[in-house]
Amino acid sequence: MTKEKIFRYWFVLVVLAIGFTTMSCSDDDEDNNQINWSSLEGSYTGTLTMSMQYANLSFDAQTIVLSKDGKNTAKLSYTGDCGNFELTSIAVTENSNGSYTIYGSGLFNMQMSADYLEKFGMSSNGISTGTPADYACTVSGTINSKTDFNIVLTLPSVMGGTTLTLTPASQE
Repeated sequence: MTKEKIFRYWFVLVVLAIGFTTMSCSDDDEDNNQINWSSLEGSYTGTLTMSMQYANLSFDAQTIVLSKDGKNTAKLSYTGDCGNFELTSIAVTENSNGSYTIYGSGLFNMQMSADYLEKFGMSSNGISTGTPADYACTVSGTINSKTDFNIVLTLPSVMGGTTLTLTPASQE
């Protein structure tokens, strides 16, 4: 090999080494899908409607709390008239119109008491009462603001299928 070929060979290697070591990944991926948590985190209070095979019930002044759980995931928690849950890793995406869509799944802890059922004119006959149990549920919803939202929990194994929908209280 001549000195000129060796020089070209090393020159090409040095140029490639410099090129590869100075390349960097763009931060653009990290900037995409950034959630504005300051406008999204907090309490969502409204009317919780429970729809099931046996009855439709409404509960006023029910609150679901949304907090950041990860880069694009949230934690939802609720303790109220229908039971309680804490769902983690709920996917959050921002829509082009500035609203947010949430989706995920987890367990809803529910306990029915005979007094609770009688309060709504339902008989406890045949319904297990008093012992809390966890039920699989999915959550989905759209959030435009703290006063404009629709959060839906679906519990397929509760009373022939139960849907809980939280919407803002009616402005009358």
